Amino acid sequence: VQKREAQDPRPGNRTRDAEGSGLNTPHSTLYTGTEHEYAPVRVSVFIDRNADEAVDATLYRDGEIPPGFVQVPAGKFIYQGDKETQSSLPKEMKEIDDCFIARFSITCREYAEFLDDLASRDPAEAKRRIPRGSSASGFYWPQDAEGKVHIPTEEWIAAAPPELAKQAAKLELCPIWWKEDWPVFSVSWEDVMAFATWKTRRSDRLFTLPHGTQWEKAARGADGRYFPWGREFDASFANTNHSHEKGKRPAPVDSFPFDESPYGVRGQGGNCRNTCLNDGGERYGTWRLCHGGVWALTGFYSRSSYVSGDTNTFVHHTQGGRLAWCPRCATRTRNPKADSRTAY
Repeated sequence: VQKREAQDPRPGNRTRDAEGSGLNTPHSTLYTGTEHEYAPVRVSVFIDRNADEAVDATLYRDGEIPPGFVQVPAGKFIYQGDKETQSSLPKEMKEIDDCFIARFSITCREYAEFLDDLASRDPAEAKRRIPRGSSASGFYWPQDAEGKVHIPTEEWIAAAPPELAKQAAKLELCPIWWKEDWPVFSVSWEDVMAFATWKTRRSDRLFTLPHGTQWEKAARGADGRYFPWGREFDASFANTNHSHEKGKRPAPVDSFPFDESPYGVRGQGGNCRNTCLNDGGERYGTWRLCHGGVWALTGFYSRSSYVSGDTNTFVHHTQGGRLAWCPRCATRTRNPKADSRTAY
């Protein structure tokens, strides 16, 4: 591996592994690179039959990548082409730039912090963005007289004033009360974009949602594997409807350690479906695409090529979000009190 300095002032330092393959059968390789003062990076490489591959990777210095985010290095990968998925497009090789995706989906704890900050300026707007059973009603989390939003965990229900506790509700189809370290569910694309804008305005970094192509590469690596961990499904690997003896339910974001992609992204095969940045193209231009397995459905939906979608305001008890970071952009000013409604 040889290191060469970047030719521009943007974050990152380029390295190159030009060692070829020449093998008679296609195979994939995962390199983990580390170098002094640079963060470790996993590079997934697919080498076709009798082919050579030259691999470029950008190393980022310690502290350049936001905490909780993983690097998905630039390069080629197998996109779609899963014959077991009805929605799958024809297989093709795509190439994308470096992208950075949150290791975990947005948690209830993180989303509640966003709502409380929003409530300090606009309680009505905060109420509108509370997790809910439909686009404008059926709110799961109660809001007290001061505007503070509460996650109705089992412990909170036991200690809350009875009138406030009556406003709380369990997530649809879920037998237990919410947990702070679950992914946040039943929020819309607009809600998650508002969360991303809020997080951006509290820092000097630009956060958004991953494009569906970025999400798929983060899940499948370069070799087009069907699930983040490989080619075969196992209900003990990811949180789906057959993963718990006592019935289907969400799980903390750091559970199911086998549900990890080649790059270290967790929870793409189960637990929470992630709404993504892009629309559905000419036919579904008013929709936003969604990717990921879910706690309430079978392993079929855990296939990384599976894509669904709905409108910007659609909410569902399996749907949440995951952030992406844009390394080539920076915010102009740091303004934590800015209005989160201007998110899209």
